[in-house]
Amino acid sequence: MIIFNNLKYNLKKTLDIQKFKKHNNQLFQLKKKNNKNNDKFILVEFNKWSYLHIIKSYVANVVSKKYNAKIYAFENYTLIADEIDKNFIKKIYQKFLIFFSLGSFGIYKSFGVQKFIAPNINKKNINLKKQNLIFNQIRNKGDFLNLKINNIHVGDLFYDTYLKVFKCATINIKDRKFKKFIFDCFNLFDWWYEYISRNKKLLKSIIVVHTVYSFGLATRIANQFKIGSLKISHKSIIKIDKKNKYITDDVNKNKNNIKFFNKQKINKFAKKNIEAIVSGKSKTGKNYNTRLKNRFKILSRTGCKILVSCHSFSDAPHVYGNFFKNDFYDWLNFLGEISNKTSYTWLIKPHPLTYDQDIGFIKNLINKYPNFFLIDKKYSNQEILNTKIDLALTCFGTINFEYPFMNIKVLNFSKNNQFKNYNFSYTPKNINEYKKILMNISKFKYNINKQDIYNWYFLKRFFLDVDFMNFKLHPTRDLDGHLLKKRFYETGIYLEWMKKFNKDKHLNIVNNVKNFLDSRDYYLNQFHLEINREKFK
Repeated sequence: MIIFNNLKYNLKKTLDIQKFKKHNNQLFQLKKKNNKNNDKFILVEFNKWSYLHIIKSYVANVVSKKYNAKIYAFENYTLIADEIDKNFIKKIYQKFLIFFSLGSFGIYKSFGVQKFIAPNINKKNINLKKQNLIFNQIRNKGDFLNLKINNIHVGDLFYDTYLKVFKCATINIKDRKFKKFIFDCFNLFDWWYEYISRNKKLLKSIIVVHTVYSFGLATRIANQFKIGSLKISHKSIIKIDKKNKYITDDVNKNKNNIKFFNKQKINKFAKKNIEAIVSGKSKTGKNYNTRLKNRFKILSRTGCKILVSCHSFSDAPHVYGNFFKNDFYDWLNFLGEISNKTSYTWLIKPHPLTYDQDIGFIKNLINKYPNFFLIDKKYSNQEILNTKIDLALTCFGTINFEYPFMNIKVLNFSKNNQFKNYNFSYTPKNINEYKKILMNISKFKYNINKQDIYNWYFLKRFFLDVDFMNFKLHPTRDLDGHLLKKRFYETGIYLEWMKKFNKDKHLNIVNNVKNFLDSRDYYLNQFHLEINREKFK
């Protein structure tokens, strides 16, 4: 029965792909012919995520037309999901899939991709002397984090990749596997640097889904050669260059655009949605209604109560840039050291999407610091509020607006955060100020500006949350907070897309993307949509 179901599933998947390929071939055939004799090209990130194939088909073709360039796809999951040295069988199998246009390779070909690029490490070209020289400069985690090669900052990308690949909470540079890992990173960097420098006059743009981990190498190097990149999702397109290296500064760079909107409408939209989030009624499934089992035990403790809202240790801690310590584990350990000098109750709440191994890391710290008190990740905001907390701590998380909305002060551990220009949470100047605040919480006061909360939320969740593809699809979460793969990640979305397809919709999407590319803006916003261009003038 299992074998039959698997065969049935794979057959349906194959048929879905074939139908979508036919759709794309008819839609983008003209564009494939137009740049036949041109050497200029753009790169688009290759992956197997179905909904992204639809988005890439449009963005890649609009960019291709803009530069009169061919479309090439490139492998961007090396070190994350694949070894840097592929074995012979894997290489042959991949060539087989490409030649016969099978699976995702066939889909990429259907919207105009003419070549597939993958890092190919030639051991003869490896400069071991140079690599050993760089490696010997890494004496601690900070050196690794701030590492630059050819004046390009790559340490944060390698650091986060290490955490993800080895599923660990922090870096151990003395670990035997560290040296092999870092040399693999060097090899991957060298390959990309050589490839982009060799093609700098022909390569016009790089379209990516990710800018974190080793995924971000191509765009970082492209920046050095003044080659622009685009980061795409179903709700955003972001231009990447030296001035916008960290793509997460979207709201801060769009703060002034709030003046174009009615204050009453802003407040109504924001208040309604934030209330749903903090009450646990939001469709994102982020909050839960689990009752805090040890609430009365916590309430019985005297003194100040602090909520520590943890992040997932290996989930790209440096996506916003560096913070006051090297990583999330070092942050918690730092808090633990402070906790020993206080009589506070420290409520340690894991991230809702935390991995199983993260709980183990947190428990080690709980055992180490007696004032730390572990609470379940599924406890609701309301249950936590019932414990009467005095302060919430995060590095840069969304509790920045959630808890001030409920009149609870929030303290950040990073100056690089998307809330830094708003007056509802507090970002200290340095780690010394941070520590001083924690040692004297009763004296820590600032005014929570509710209007700033509404303005930030409106910009983030409306102005910059743009359904430019007219998907009208939203990923939902299961009870454990994980993204459901149905629709978004399965081939059935191809059929759903084609069912709703028409020529007017097609032209509208093309114009939406073109409007943004022709603008000076770094972030796709509501002003770029054809439907809104007259409305918001």
